[in-house]
Amino acid sequence: VMLAGPVVGGKQTMYYQAVNKALPNDTEHDRKAYGDFYNQMLNIASDPEIAKDVKTYTKNTYFNWKKQQPDATLKALIHGSDSIVVETMSSAFSDLKRPWWHFFLTYDLTKDLQNLKIPVFALNGEKDEQVDPKANLTAIKKINPNFKTYEVPGVNHLFQHCKICGSVQEYFALEETFD
Repeated sequence: VMLAGPVVGGKQTMYYQAVNKALPNDTEHDRKAYGDFYNQMLNIASDPEIAKDVKTYTKNTYFNWKKQQPDATLKALIHGSDSIVVETMSSAFSDLKRPWWHFFLTYDLTKDLQNLKIPVFALNGEKDEQVDPKANLTAIKKINPNFKTYEVPGVNHLFQHCKICGSVQEYFALEETFD
């Protein structure tokens, strides 16, 4: 049994959280623009040279990215001065140098699932804001059409019936532990 597994991989899962879910009201262009920057920043986890100096990498990546964006996109996405953005992003992405992040962002679960010779039942919550239920259940079916999948209606990443459905903090406020 697999519960809310990120079969599509860590990078796509992080993209889902940081771009698709965090910027739902922005234009498709602005989400893609931020997604391009975000994906470049995820390189910190997979490149030890970059990880040595996250702030310099962030600064260079940010200014190169910024030069390519139209004013409307910058206005929609940038809140604060360049120095604040660089400092905030450097801080936010500095954890990516840790070994766990390298593993999470580079591990390919599909290889392990392809080698399984036992039945698999994969469940994802319809309201999951951390692991895209549709993308992951579709990926599981592509790996092996005999695997059983089910999207549990109305539940979040922890299989709780959520009220806000988008707040990780809500996990702790809900009385239900698992549906």
